[in-house]
Amino acid sequence: MLDSVIPIDVAISDFKNHLLSHSRTILSAKYGDGKTYFLSQFVNDATVKEHFDFLTIYPVNYQVLENKDIFDLIKRDLLLQMISKGMMETYEIPDNVALAFYLQNKCGTVAEAFLPFLQALDSTQPVAKALIAGLAGLKMFRKLRENYKKWKNQFKTDDQIETYIIENDGIIYENDAITEIIRSAIANYKSDHPQKRVVLIIEDLDRIDPAHLFRILNVFSAHMDYGYRLGKPIDNKFLVGNKFDLDNVVMVMDYQNTCNIFHHFYGESTNFKGYIDKFCSNNYFSYSLAEQKYSYFISNIKKLTGLNEFLISPFFKKDDVASKSVRDINKCFVDIDRDLLIDKNAYKGFSKSIPRLLSIARRYGLTDADILKIIEKFASNCMDVFFKYAGPYLSVIYNDGTFDSFHININGRNYGFNDARLDSDGTMLYTKYYTKGNNIPQKVDLASLLSLIAK
Repeated sequence: MLDSVIPIDVAISDFKNHLLSHSRTILSAKYGDGKTYFLSQFVNDATVKEHFDFLTIYPVNYQVLENKDIFDLIKRDLLLQMISKGMMETYEIPDNVALAFYLQNKCGTVAEAFLPFLQALDSTQPVAKALIAGLAGLKMFRKLRENYKKWKNQFKTDDQIETYIIENDGIIYENDAITEIIRSAIANYKSDHPQKRVVLIIEDLDRIDPAHLFRILNVFSAHMDYGYRLGKPIDNKFLVGNKFDLDNVVMVMDYQNTCNIFHHFYGESTNFKGYIDKFCSNNYFSYSLAEQKYSYFISNIKKLTGLNEFLISPFFKKDDVASKSVRDINKCFVDIDRDLLIDKNAYKGFSKSIPRLLSIARRYGLTDADILKIIEKFASNCMDVFFKYAGPYLSVIYNDGTFDSFHININGRNYGFNDARLDSDGTMLYTKYYTKGNNIPQKVDLASLLSLIAK
């Protein structure tokens, strides 16, 4: 069975400790270094789930929107995430927030209030229906609708509304009702789960068009600079916090690449560190799967082919494997035998080691010329091992469909393999001899092995 999980236990432990000491941070990794894979494993790790709950938003969906719309979508994304994760089951909306929601929306149902935002999120019909049903079923929203009617009947004139707002200290200041619902619901959830930290992950920032990236980052920085409302800080905790009182905010991007884009847009002399520091409490967390990817890749090839690493490694350089994404690596292994053109009866019982290795090399991106160079070099240096696995196929090709003795020329030298026979594991047993002569007709070469796999 192939390895389905790359072991990243140490990195998971390191990042967990990092979050405990950094309320705001950047998870930095280059494209292909496996940050999406890492996050998937991290949020589902049992030891992590004991201490953290995660909300994830994808601002790549925001780049065509105006800033005001982005502020709104962040809040709607967060609220829908909280609902889907069951974080609002015990939350009851305070009366003043219910009034604010009524004043701002003036709608008849909760579904009407959220429908435009579900459309903006491009939700599928089943997802939208499920979310609306979830909204309607929550006790907090049933109370919200009841309060619509209460406040609508209580305040008959604008003067009454203005008086209530003044007497109640402005109700929501610059926040809207959704902001207050999110903040108070998070506080309520943390009160019910004191061992948990609520973490916001802002994913896929590398996928945002560079022309929009810093505009969207500036929107997020406004949430993080929440303490400076009205031009001065009002509470020290907000200076290192965020608008929704989340315990952690994690921006997912390639730090160095973002730095390069920043300098491209604003000039080499601009202070990127000063700009990006607002997204980090102290420093950022750098992550790479480079070393683990190579071990994972070679391990799976060994399991698929049964070959030793010294026969596999010439085809795959460590640095090159490190540059591949986990997705691209896994594509090398999926249904590998469908590429093999060895269904003829003449090949029955042969070991599939070499055809599988060559198929993986092709899927990996090596050209036939590159593959042939490696084969020739290895066949010259480690002939016994190579022909043990490749010999049966070369024999049948040489003998027009019959498994028998054969001759082959490698780098100007002629080799003959006599008394060829098949071992129980599908490899070749033989008696080999070497000759300098050129009188042996060349009927097969190493390139013929590439005909065994589909292009």
